[in-house]
Parts: sequence; structure tokens; C-alpha cells
Amino acid sequence: MEEEKQVSFIKKFQSLLDRKIRYFILSEKILELELDEISIFLENIVRYSYRGNKESLEILFSLVDILESIYDRDLSKRVTAKIKYIPASNVTLKKIISPPPAHKFLRKGEVELTDIKMDYLPLGLKRSLAKKLDVFLLRRMVFEKDPVVIKNILANPIVSEKEVLKIASIRPTTQAVIKTIYESNKWINYYSVKESIIKNPYTPFRIALILMFYMKKQELESISKDETLHPELRFEAKKIIILRKAKMD
Repeated sequence: MEEEKQVSFIKKFQSLLDRKIRYFILSEKILELELDEISIFLENIVRYSYRGNKESLEILFSLVDILESIYDRDLSKRVTAKIKYIPASNVTLKKIISPPPAHKFLRKGEVELTDIKMDYLPLGLKRSLAKKLDVFLLRRMVFEKDPVVIKNILANPIVSEKEVLKIASIRPTTQAVIKTIYESNKWINYYSVKESIIKNPYTPFRIALILMFYMKKQELESISKDETLHPELRFEAKKIIILRKAKMD
């Protein structure tokens, strides 16, 4: 993709505020480009994101949406199948496309947190209860692992940031629960929610990685020292700190 066309696309992309539309626009652009063009374009996007360029970061965020099949599974499969073979040299981009193995050993010794009385309720009933305007009931349901229950809780008008942070920080949890929070257009915009998702070792690697680009230095330093997190994630946190400092210098 020529530099002029790349700049034009970025401007067009920024004019689109809807997350779903951005998902489809970026998917279409990737599918129409040649492999070497995709490689150059995405490597530039990653490079600019490290420098703090917000426009590039939003494109990188949409790329993760595509790879995580947020909206259209078939379209995501087509895009993923194509970019899998791009001749990329950027290490971070490679990690986004093909994340390293999960940090599974962290499960050892962790205790499953549940509400015993809620455990005996039928799943259909719990999905219905998650829509009720009852804050005390919602607080009892934050330990649920069913994505639909969590989605209903997140959409409930009386749920607060406190409950969402609790859901995002529970260990052990499932990737489906974390991904449901990530998919929420409302709650993923909260800085504290982003941070909580990153610091949960059960978060899918590429989701944690893209959210790290939004973090400030203090949080990045905390992430880089957190041994419960994936070593590659800690490495990327240090890398962001170094590259941002180099830009300032």
C-alpha cells in the first residue's frame, strides 16, 4: 500500500466512529491488498502505535477485533487465513497474528469462586435474572462463567464500574468471560476496565497486548513486573515504555 493511499485510508477510517463498521472496512481493505502490501501497512501501524499515534492504535484495535472474530466469524476466518502468510518481520505484529502459548501453569492452586445458591439455578433462569434491576442480585452473579449471563449483566442499566471490575479481575475465569467484556462498546472504554483485563492472566494474549497500548507509564511498569502475567506480555510492556521514552528524548 503506497504511503499516500495509507494516509488516505487512515483518515477515512478515523471518520468512522462505529466499531462494527470499522471492523468490516478494515477486513475489506486487508482482503483487497497483496500480501507484501498488508505486511508493510500493518507493520507501519504497529510502529506508529508504539509511538502513541492514536489513529494507528484504533486500526490495530480493529485488527484484534477481526482476529478475535468479534462480529463476523466467516469474514474473520478469511482475513486470518490471508494475513497468516504475510512476510512480516515485526515481532509484535507476529505475536498479534499468532499469539504465544497460554500461561497455563498459573491455574495451579487457584480456587474457583462461586455463589453456591446461584450454582443450583438453571442457566436460562440466570440469564433472565441478569437483566433484573436488582443490584444485590447482580453482585451475586459476578462469579458466573456463562458469556450470555455476563453480557446481560454488562448491558444492565444499573450495573456499575465496581461490578464490571470484579468480573474482569476474578481468577480463575474463562477467556469467554474476558472476551465478553472486551466486546462491550461501553465498558471497554473505561481505563480501569482495560487495566483490570490486562492484569488478569486468563485474558487472551492479543487482547491484553492491544489494551496495553492505552496504558500510562505507571500501569505499564506494574504490568512489566507482574510475574503472574505472560512473560511476553511483560516484555511488551517494557518495550512500550522504552519506545515512548525514546520518542520524548
